Amino acid sequence: MKNFIHVHRWSNSIQDYQYVGHLLYENELTGGAVSFFYDRDYINAGGPSLEPRNLATNKNHGKHVVTAGNGVLPLYFQQFLPGAYGQVMLKNEFAHFERLNQFQKLSICAELFGDHIAIRLNAQNNQSNLSADSHTDLTKLTLAIQESKPGNLRSPIGSDKLSATCSLPGSRSKIEYTSTEDGQRYVLKPNASSQFNESQVRHFVHLMEAKAGIDSAPIKMLSLHEGGIEVALQKNFKHHFEMADGSALLLKFNSVSFDVLHGENSLLSPSPAFSYKDAAAIVDTYSVSPQEDKEQLLLRALFSAAINHTTNGLDNLNLVDLGSNHWRLAPAYNTLPNPLQESTFALRFSDHQVSRMHFDLNDSFAVDLALSMNLQPGSGSSALDKVNTALANRPELYEQANIDSSTQSVIELAIGSGKGIYTYSHPQDTEQLSPGMR
Repeated sequence: MKNFIHVHRWSNSIQDYQYVGHLLYENELTGGAVSFFYDRDYINAGGPSLEPRNLATNKNHGKHVVTAGNGVLPLYFQQFLPGAYGQVMLKNEFAHFERLNQFQKLSICAELFGDHIAIRLNAQNNQSNLSADSHTDLTKLTLAIQESKPGNLRSPIGSDKLSATCSLPGSRSKIEYTSTEDGQRYVLKPNASSQFNESQVRHFVHLMEAKAGIDSAPIKMLSLHEGGIEVALQKNFKHHFEMADGSALLLKFNSVSFDVLHGENSLLSPSPAFSYKDAAAIVDTYSVSPQEDKEQLLLRALFSAAINHTTNGLDNLNLVDLGSNHWRLAPAYNTLPNPLQESTFALRFSDHQVSRMHFDLNDSFAVDLALSMNLQPGSGSSALDKVNTALANRPELYEQANIDSSTQSVIELAIGSGKGIYTYSHPQDTEQLSPGMR
């Protein structure tokens, strides 16, 4: 196993990857410290920082060291470690995988695949960077995930496509899919709920977000006839393909999550409680258009409160580099309502407003939230009006998204999970739901 990982970054202007620098695992000399060194030519050419807080090109002469040792990666690179599902799959391919430290795990992954859209790791290796690229692949992977047994978890579409399930972080199983029809890359989360159709709900929420004026990654519904299932594909905001003047244009965008821009510990460890005030401070510090991005963040915050979207943490917020250090708030993604009233929000609205049981979603709440984010009071009232408009349109959106009555009832429980000012009459009685969803 090598003690370095080379890093390349996609340049939209030249339509190719550029060498950025390398990670170095200095095991014997520094107790396993991992350093990142920017390439001097990259810095001299004005290359953008991989992320603006911890890996700025103009700090420490381009050298950044993680002092924790034991192979702990710089926070930015931890996003390229496989998620929980991918780690189990890799453990079954490599028996010792779970005993490795972070650098060693990333090194093994970079031997097999290194395509992380805008970032490419160890491009010099003979890698297989194939994602799922057919309906058959999607069907096999979706069914395998839904029926998986951890002790025997291997890719049903072959080890040459491990990146389809192992290149994405997070606790939930995910599939990366490249459409041969439109050239776009999508992320699919197979349904993990026995209570409602998650794919339908993702589509419905995206329609609601559009009504509210929220910039969210597009959703495409797809019927997998081989498996008799319907899935929701959400466009990966880091990737865009289009034809321009008869030529293919491939845009890849580097991004960084808010927990990287705020934290100093491992992304794999429990994080302390943060609020939207903290998130707004990150936008103020790093966005090139902080006012516009905070207005959007406020709108998303009120929408999350309205539908009880409790997995709204810093790891679900990103800044994306649209140019050369031109950081902006990335589109919203992975927004789902939670019908469980006692659930707490990953990102709080204030120190005491941690659950929908603790506040009414009214003008006073919206104004206070806006002020905490260093916005004008009118911003809160205006954003709440937009959210109210989306909520008022949900009966027609239910029909547009083909939401069945049982799933509608679950969504209504989520929307009414606080002290509650929203009501929607539907004949489906909540007593028909399972006890876990009442």
